[in-house]
Amino acid sequence: MSYHSHKLNSSTHSHIINRTDPITGDSVKENDNVVFCAVCKSCFLEDSWVYMNEQHCEQNKTLENVPPLPARFSAKKSDNQLIASLLSSEMRYETIFGVATFCFFLSFFIMSALEHNFGIKMNFNLIFSIAFLGGLFATIVTSAPLFRPLIGNHQDDIRIFRKHIELGKNSYPMHEVRQIKYQRETYVEYVDRQELYSYMSPVILVYFANGNYVHHTLPITSYKDTSGFLRELAKISHFVEVFFYSENRNEYETMKSIQSNSNGHIVLGEPIRLLHNLK
Repeated sequence: MSYHSHKLNSSTHSHIINRTDPITGDSVKENDNVVFCAVCKSCFLEDSWVYMNEQHCEQNKTLENVPPLPARFSAKKSDNQLIASLLSSEMRYETIFGVATFCFFLSFFIMSALEHNFGIKMNFNLIFSIAFLGGLFATIVTSAPLFRPLIGNHQDDIRIFRKHIELGKNSYPMHEVRQIKYQRETYVEYVDRQELYSYMSPVILVYFANGNYVHHTLPITSYKDTSGFLRELAKISHFVEVFFYSENRNEYETMKSIQSNSNGHIVLGEPIRLLHNLK
């Protein structure tokens, strides 16, 4: 046998059990024989590895040992820590702009009254300074978690903890989750017989062990917004399978880099097409 096969047991391989075989879609169970690709560290049932002619990532090397759960993730104090989050910023920016605008017009009105009644000359530098300070104050306040519920309905917010995941107002226990999938696809429009491509909003799909799933649209659009979230999302792959799929070239390259540098279980889907940023 030219590859390393490992028989799983619940006492030492609990972080591997319940992963999903990328070929068959079956859950990996105790006493199954599995093989780990040496490059991407994906976990395959032994039959799947043989089916692929004992090759993955354009090579045939496998891991000699089962990847361990990193110590920093196995500490008891991190059992329910916040691992990844993505919060809607639209309402926050509207609040900041609104406060700055209000401060500008209020100070302008006060300065106008002082000039009219007391002959004090209008000072535009002071007016703009007050507006800036108002915007700065709003920025600080809206950044604090205590005040976030006061500035809008954050149905698009997502928070992933060690033991549960929050999608908007809904919460799901992590032990029932089989896979978390990040997906960004493109769609085609035909204008004057020409193909025009646009990105769909990125989504999170949470698949459960009972076969159900939930679909959640993310409150972001640009690659700049998503790159940090993808790196945070990779941290949960030590506990549950993470599936990345994107037809954005920059995102896809980031996903490949994350997968190659992660000891967790990250599956990278092959995109139908790859496009550069459209936004």
